[in-house]
Amino acid sequence: MKTYISSFILFILLIAASNSFAVSYEFSEIKTINKENVSIFPNPIQSKGTIKIISDKNCEAMIEFFDISGKRVKTLEKQNLIKGEQQISFQTDDLKNGIFFCKVRSENWLETIRIVIKH
Repeated sequence: MKTYISSFILFILLIAASNSFAVSYEFSEIKTINKENVSIFPNPIQSKGTIKIISDKNCEAMIEFFDISGKRVKTLEKQNLIKGEQQISFQTDDLKNGIFFCKVRSENWLETIRIVIKH
């Protein structure tokens, strides 16, 4: 139940977020990273996007996409990140035009970025 409430609050706050800023939320067990450490380009995305992550250590990351209602619509394979910068490409052909949120999460941090899909 606590997870549903946290997720609901997260998405309510995300909906209120500005179009051009990455949004981070701090939970007691998860730290945030600087929004400069996770970015998505281009934004808006036509068919292919790239997530750039700068990690301060080796870790696993989960990347998920949510629609404006909070429903998970896409999940990428778990990513093994190495210390430093890496870029992860993804396709958006299976998503409709609209506003989405990309959540990048590891065991130590969480970053959520608002994106627009425009085919």
